[in-house]
Amino acid sequence: MNIGILTFHCAYNYGAVLQCYALQKHLESLGFNVTIINYTPFYLASKRPKVNLRTFVNRHPILSLNRYISFTSKLQRQFDKFLEFSDLHLNLSKKCKSYDQLSSVISSLDTIIIGSDQVWSETFNGKDSVWYGQFPNFKGRVITYAASAGDVNKFKTNIPEVLEAIKRFDSISVREVDLQNTLSEYGVNDAVTVVDPTLLLDKKSWSVFLDKPIESEKYILVYQGRDDDALMNYAKSFGTIHHCKVISCDFYANSFQDGISQCVAGPKEFLNLVHNAFCVITSSFHGTALSILLETRFFAFFKGDGGDIRAKALLESLNLCNRIIDRNSLPCANEEIDWNTVEEKIILLKERANKYLLENA
Repeated sequence: MNIGILTFHCAYNYGAVLQCYALQKHLESLGFNVTIINYTPFYLASKRPKVNLRTFVNRHPILSLNRYISFTSKLQRQFDKFLEFSDLHLNLSKKCKSYDQLSSVISSLDTIIIGSDQVWSETFNGKDSVWYGQFPNFKGRVITYAASAGDVNKFKTNIPEVLEAIKRFDSISVREVDLQNTLSEYGVNDAVTVVDPTLLLDKKSWSVFLDKPIESEKYILVYQGRDDDALMNYAKSFGTIHHCKVISCDFYANSFQDGISQCVAGPKEFLNLVHNAFCVITSSFHGTALSILLETRFFAFFKGDGGDIRAKALLESLNLCNRIIDRNSLPCANEEIDWNTVEEKIILLKERANKYLLENA
């Protein structure tokens, strides 16, 4: 059976690329032929992080300019690493930028799986109908896997249009219980909750990317899902207590400050950094998920702005809510996590995901 995955594989975001890779590999392990539908409309391809020159401005113009040029170069090298990972590890179809081009790619598929990631969030999906299963000439099955809408309150603002659009789906699975409950509230009672694709691969499966440590010093890895000075201040205080270097591989302006080291990392290098960190401090869902998978001590930093819902659902399902911190938390002891118990819970979540995929793909 030929399956096509439609997701945000082309985003310059670690979680977006790695969840796509994970779903591809897991489906292959179940015996399917898998293609990543290389759909790169402008609204996705143009979402590259930008570094503002004003971030580097100080009383020394030449020094400011040199720092800006240096970091711009690092940013480009990071983009190149993303492209290299995709070329080497994703089974990409030919590139398609429009619906007409997309139609020719999907014609040979038996099933299209939309997801995972925030494919139903208008912040990212460009209000594009394809993310809601709208392929008028496609005769195969169309399902979702672990679709997310991000903030469900924003999702509800367009609920009439969404409910009409998703009638095309043969089966729906979502990533968060909150989204499942929202759909049920509006009469979609057959949606199920499944685990994020990154959790479908175990630590051994990810270990192919875990070379010798990139960093020789003991370090804390900071990875922001949204920029937050409070997170950075917490990380620096935590680093001081534990005598750790603090490393960031995101490109938010607050990452370029004294006491924070920048690291150029594609998806492969990011996994290496997570795995070998003394501790990960993150406000990113996938930063949290991958820390759990690689059995790295972590803290999930919550801003309380609605963007924490996804990580909260995951941590609740694994009984790890004690890893949640916020701007009022004090730097605390880095207590150990019972990874054997966590793994047992993940196995149960994977069994549910396998049942869904085998019955509906």
